[in-house]
Amino acid sequence: MSHSKKDRLFPQKTIRMTDAKLAQLIAAALRHDYRDTPSPIKHIGLQTGVNLRAIKNWFQGRHAPSATHLLVLARISPGVLRIILEQTGKEEILRVFEVLHRSNVVQRNPPTNVSINVPIKSSAANHNQRQIWFMKHLRRGQKVSARHISAYAGISLKTARRDIAALIAQGIVRFIGAKKTGYYGLT
Repeated sequence: MSHSKKDRLFPQKTIRMTDAKLAQLIAAALRHDYRDTPSPIKHIGLQTGVNLRAIKNWFQGRHAPSATHLLVLARISPGVLRIILEQTGKEEILRVFEVLHRSNVVQRNPPTNVSINVPIKSSAANHNQRQIWFMKHLRRGQKVSARHISAYAGISLKTARRDIAALIAQGIVRFIGAKKTGYYGLT
């Protein structure tokens, strides 16, 4: 069937993104965003909950992520978000994000108000980076354990358990449920 002169046609672009090209772009973005992370594949796995083999394939550029996984990656990786915005022709949104990010990083007068979700029983100065990371994920409602801290920070499981034990002793964290199926939560 041919088109009449009054039919509206969508504009056709000659540039076509292939899965192989997308896979290479995603791999480059992930390698750039996680270049300073000790175990980037495990770190991405903890943040997304995706199978490590799939992440390894993305990281090496073998396969492009599915649409759902692409959105999850865009949430945690600025490079992947940049690729999506560039490929959809929305570079102006990217520029707005960059301006906002710069203005938040270089605040002349930092806010004096304290957030509502800050625990009263402790201060961040009393906790190490791993404990702060652990509490942040618990606030988000994620079920994280000593194994997750160990993978995130590249430390032994024993040290991670010591970090959690210190938080329990301070009354910030508690263990909920049975020993095998339980999880940690904030008090």
